[in-house]
Amino acid sequence: MADKKLILRFTNHPGYNLRMATNSAMSQLTGILAESGLRIVEATILIVVYDNRGCRQSQIGKVLNISSANMTPLITRLEERGIIRREAADGRSNALHLTDQGEKIVATAARRMADFEAGLIARVPSHLRKPFLEALRHLSGVSE
Repeated sequence: MADKKLILRFTNHPGYNLRMATNSAMSQLTGILAESGLRIVEATILIVVYDNRGCRQSQIGKVLNISSANMTPLITRLEERGIIRREAADGRSNALHLTDQGEKIVATAARRMADFEAGLIARVPSHLRKPFLEALRHLSGVSE
């Protein structure tokens, strides 16, 4: 006897569709970044440091919505791997910089992430891309 097709009442619910899209996309990106030895959050942090040399850990946590309790071990792991270094900034906080190895790693990771994002948005019809991104920003509370 064949399995009966399940009825899913929430296929038109935005939360369900966001969750399914996120799960699919993050699973794909996890595999892509694993080749660089990075998790998504680590690659994202490295890109933020690259784009904002000398930024503070607390600033990154704020823009990426990562608590300080979670940021500290993330930065420590990246530092232990020789990818990032901390320099005293104002006595209480540290400025973050990429090491030479970190510069190489972030270049590869950023390229892979950009290629992934280009492929992801390409799946959205071109006339819907701008409103799609605007709607996502409204839902996430992120401004451009």
